[in-house]
Amino acid sequence: MNAFHPKCELFPPVKKGKPFKLQTLEDISLYNGEEYILDLPAGFVSDGASVPKIFWNICPPLDKYLAAAFCHDWYCDLANEEKDYQIRSYGDSHFYSWLKMCGVRDMRAVPMSKSVIVYGKYLKLSKKLN
Repeated sequence: MNAFHPKCELFPPVKKGKPFKLQTLEDISLYNGEEYILDLPAGFVSDGASVPKIFWNICPPLDKYLAAAFCHDWYCDLANEEKDYQIRSYGDSHFYSWLKMCGVRDMRAVPMSKSVIVYGKYLKLSKKLN
């Protein structure tokens, strides 16, 4: 996954303070060597890594971990659509391994993966996902 460079179109934020969006321009199959990970359809929309703007100097939303962010966003979108925390939890629990596949060092991968797990649990506790 570390050579993942999807053909995407970048859309500016709709409102000030809102994230930009990336939309895939073609179907993308993600693999780690021979291991199949996920198919993303053309037209899939992501915001890259959902990093608060204050941290962009340390962890920009578009970096070598873009494939991991796309995978995680796919599962988040599916969880929101189905209102199913288990789907979100699957994406959260695999985010760390996807980051490592992208070549992200533990110093960055651990806090990023812990952040998405904590936020996923917040969504469950706030009953935004069942």
